[in-house]
Amino acid sequence: MTENFTVYSQQEYFDSLVEKVENTNKGDRVAVAAMGFEVQDSNTAALLHSMGNAAERGVTTTLIIDTFAQIFDKNCKPTGMIPDRFKSAKVSAYFAEKTQRLASLSNQGVSVAQTNTPPKIHIPYAGRSHIKGAVVNNDWHIGGCNLSDTNNLDAMIGGTQVATAEFLYSIFDKMAETGNVREALGDTDIVWKIDESTDLLIDVGVPGKSVIYNRALKAIDTAEDWVTLTCQFFPSGTTAYNLAKTIPRGVDSYVFFNNSIRKRLGSSAMNAITAISRATFPKQLFRGELEEDMPFLHAKILATEKEAILGSHNFINAGVLIGTAEVALHTKDQQAVRQIGLMAYALASKNDDPEFLFINK
Repeated sequence: MTENFTVYSQQEYFDSLVEKVENTNKGDRVAVAAMGFEVQDSNTAALLHSMGNAAERGVTTTLIIDTFAQIFDKNCKPTGMIPDRFKSAKVSAYFAEKTQRLASLSNQGVSVAQTNTPPKIHIPYAGRSHIKGAVVNNDWHIGGCNLSDTNNLDAMIGGTQVATAEFLYSIFDKMAETGNVREALGDTDIVWKIDESTDLLIDVGVPGKSVIYNRALKAIDTAEDWVTLTCQFFPSGTTAYNLAKTIPRGVDSYVFFNNSIRKRLGSSAMNAITAISRATFPKQLFRGELEEDMPFLHAKILATEKEAILGSHNFINAGVLIGTAEVALHTKDQQAVRQIGLMAYALASKNDDPEFLFINK
C-alpha cells in the first residue's frame, strides 16, 4: 500500500515536533539529528527544553550534533578551529555557551552525541554529517531543517510508519553510539523502501558517491512536462547543465535560489559561479531568483511531474566530492509529489507568480 506523508514548512515542523516530544511518557523514545545548533535560536531552545524535560520523565532521548557546530560560528566562519589561546573572548564565549547547553542536557538525562570530530589537521568542510531528522516513537521526519536559523525558508517530510521509524531510529542510534557516521553506516549508500513508490535514501559520505544526487540528476533528465528545484545558490556544474538540457525538450524548468545579496557559507564563490552561469545558460533558469527582502532559502526540493525528492542534499556535486552524509525521501506517489512541489512554490514565491501555475496541472 502507498503510505501517507506530511510535508512541513520549518515552523510547522518545529511546532509539531515540540508538541510530539511534550506528549511523550516514560518508556517512549525521541531522537533528533542535525548538523549544528544555535543556543539562542528560539525554536531550537524550545525543542531542547522539551527534550530535557522528556528525559527527566524517563523518555529515552538522544540528540546528535555534527562537530560542525563547534567548528563554525553563526557567520559560518571556522573560528572554532583557532587555538584557544588565540581566540577572542567573544568567540570563546560563543562556543562555550554551546558546550554548556549540551552539558546541561546531558545532566538532565539526554544522550548527547557530537559526531565526526576531525583530526587536528583537516579540511573543515569535509567529512561532515548533513543528516537532519527526528524520530518520536513511530513518527519520523527528515529534511533540511537545522537547529539554527529557523527563520529560514525550509522544509521537512515525515510519516507514521513503524518500520521506517524503527529503521531511522536505528540509524541515529548507530551514529550516536559510534560518534562517526561513516563508521556507523559503512561504505555503501543506503536505500530503505518505505512502499512501492517511495524510498528513504542515505548517503553515507563516501567521497564522490551519492545515491541521492544520482537520482536527482535522473529525475531532471527524464522530466517531460515541468521541473522545479529549490537551492541555496544557483545549482552549478552538472545540475545546471542537465537543467539547461530540459529546455529544448519543452520542459518548464523553474529554479528557486537566493538573491546574491545573501551572504552565507560559500556564497562568494557561488555568486561568482552564478555570474558566469548567467552568460552560459538560458535566461529561463534564472527567473526564480528570490527577491532581496525574502528570508534565506534553505529548502532542498526537486520535483517533476513524475517524482520528487526532499531532504538535506543541495543537489550539487560539491558536497559529494568531499564526502558528506545526507538523507532524502524520493517518491513517485503522485499525492506526495504534488505536496512537495506545492511546498517548493509556497516557500520560495510570494504566491502571485502565474508562471508557476503549471504545478496545478
